[in-house]
Amino acid sequence: MPKRASAEIEVSAGHAAIKEIVDRRQREGDLDIDQLVRDDPIENPIHVVRHVVSRHRVPAWVVELDVIAALWVLAYVRKHCSHRPEEADRLEAALLEMGVQRKVAMARMAPPLGVAGRRGVEARILRARAERQGLPRSEQAERAHRLQKAKLAHGSAKAEAAWYDRNALKLWECAKHLAVARVEIEDLIDDDLAENFIGLRRCVRAIDEMRWPLKPEMFPELREIAWWAGEILEGLDAPGFGLARSKVEDKLEPVAEMLRRYRAVIDR
Repeated sequence: MPKRASAEIEVSAGHAAIKEIVDRRQREGDLDIDQLVRDDPIENPIHVVRHVVSRHRVPAWVVELDVIAALWVLAYVRKHCSHRPEEADRLEAALLEMGVQRKVAMARMAPPLGVAGRRGVEARILRARAERQGLPRSEQAERAHRLQKAKLAHGSAKAEAAWYDRNALKLWECAKHLAVARVEIEDLIDDDLAENFIGLRRCVRAIDEMRWPLKPEMFPELREIAWWAGEILEGLDAPGFGLARSKVEDKLEPVAEMLRRYRAVIDR
């Protein structure tokens, strides 16, 4: 089983990893290559790692290979170069998350971390995530936090579905009345407010009928109705729209009340 590679990497291996990244980026037409070679990469290895983390205008397979090479560069930096440990930790976490997103095998990311395999890489990732969330730096803390979030999200989704079951039709009707009220104030609103009215009308028209129990596929349209209606209310509350607001006050109050009730459920 491999020991902690960052404690064993030789200077020549660190330089080889840096050269691998630079050569591959040059061959594959990195559009940001000038920024990579502007400062001598061998003399500024941490800059090479930052480049891999932030510059992705290359084929996906290049980034995937660079993740492994950059982890080796970080191991070299930790062993042989002056550096800020907190930055090295942050860059390592970013590289590991990139590897996860691009489905790089964890076994390939293990050697430069000095861990024995997949489980060691997972533990390193979870500890970094926990730290970013202000939790104790442990995989147990991260898992407990993730489980709690999932439970809360599930509860919020159930609460949203229950609210729609009772109030979706009323929300839709109020929004429909508000959308058609645009014709009453056409000359009193600006282009932004007009666009909000158009967006609300489009969403209202997208719902032909509601059948109970409501299907979750309808929830995005209802959320968008609430969003556009909220934008209109906020816009009409701005200075300069007092006359427009007064002309459609009877349409605004029911919508405002529905949105207050809606947000009490969605935002809690």
